[in-house]
Amino acid sequence: MVDGFEAGGYYEVEYSRKHWDNKKQGIIDRIMKYKPKSVLDIGCAYGYLIEDLNSLGVDCDGIDISKYAYEQSPCKDRFYVHDLGSSEPLPVYKKYDVVYASALQNVEPDKLQIAIAKIKNVLKDDGILINSAYYTNVGAKKDDVLRKISLSTIEWDNIMSNNYLKRKNIGEYVYMNRIMKKNSYFATENLRHELANDKVLHIAKFKATYDPPFCFDLYPIDKVDKKFYEKNEQIDDYSYWRHQVMIRMLPTEPVIAYNIGSGWCGDFEREVIRMRPLTKLTNIDGVDKSLYVGPSSIEYISCDVNKLNILQKDESCDVVISMEMMEHIPPTQTMNVWDQIRRILKPSGMLLLTIPYTEKLENHCVWCPICCEWITESGHVRSYPPSVVEGELKINGFKLIETVKGPNNMYAYKAVKL
Repeated sequence: MVDGFEAGGYYEVEYSRKHWDNKKQGIIDRIMKYKPKSVLDIGCAYGYLIEDLNSLGVDCDGIDISKYAYEQSPCKDRFYVHDLGSSEPLPVYKKYDVVYASALQNVEPDKLQIAIAKIKNVLKDDGILINSAYYTNVGAKKDDVLRKISLSTIEWDNIMSNNYLKRKNIGEYVYMNRIMKKNSYFATENLRHELANDKVLHIAKFKATYDPPFCFDLYPIDKVDKKFYEKNEQIDDYSYWRHQVMIRMLPTEPVIAYNIGSGWCGDFEREVIRMRPLTKLTNIDGVDKSLYVGPSSIEYISCDVNKLNILQKDESCDVVISMEMMEHIPPTQTMNVWDQIRRILKPSGMLLLTIPYTEKLENHCVWCPICCEWITESGHVRSYPPSVVEGELKINGFKLIETVKGPNNMYAYKAVKL
């Protein structure tokens, strides 16, 4: 220990408590002037601010990278060990009135954008970010030994502005979370519903509606944990339900079936082999074939669903199965996908679907640090009540003959090609 420092830049506990007691009132006053009910302390060290704010009736949690600090903390139940610069989301499941961030200067420069985006995602609308990462030279003082970056006021303002965080007070590193029009991407969903249920199809208007953004850089398909699916022999109740209802709807006689948007884990395919052995199943998905871990006896084709016409002949299958795919298709591509499905089905062919019920996607967005847009964390870009499913099927030449409600607001549909 040198001058009160432990390895990794943390003060010895006794020294740190004395150091905190000497400066805490200024920090607490700075936070409390915004009258918060909830606070997140990022870079909380031993968690003394967590302890003091909770004693004042403020709901306060803390985050720090140090396991050593966590072990010494008097409030482990409100303390989360987390690397702010990592790609993992913050391990908290609520939004805060104030985030007090004393750790931004300790993030690697190329990770700063990710760190700020993660903070934004836990701030309430009009919430306050207090950034205590003051401008100074890297390593200028002993108590800055963890500092990785040093930005001027203008540089901080620019990066905050890119994330729609606006400086609140001149002379302070305090930023307000600007209320984003994140609903703008979803504001036309009602229009889509009206169009789907209208007997007259306004296809031009439908295709002109917004596509909510989805960042493939943030959720790259090629980083799927293939080993997890190879080892995972148990499936959840919801997956079991959708598999069973799809298999029940499948004919018992020999049929050619295409499973479009099949994914790569193979659980459903194994059930088809066991319960519908006369079905000749082909999987079609945009995920690379190398990631597929399903039965080798089932053909797997890597193909964009919008390009089925390149690989599959007209009227080439008896059944099309699509489980949780349509909600991933942007509105401007929806009609083309329905058309592709209808084209490859034989006359009176069967379409089996599972689609989540209305999800209120605008309430489940995250701020993407890569594209600086609100994106849906699930990758879902459409909201489908049963009436819209029925309307779109009718518009595209299908007749709905069965609807089944399942767990977790999931619906299954059986339709035939007219």
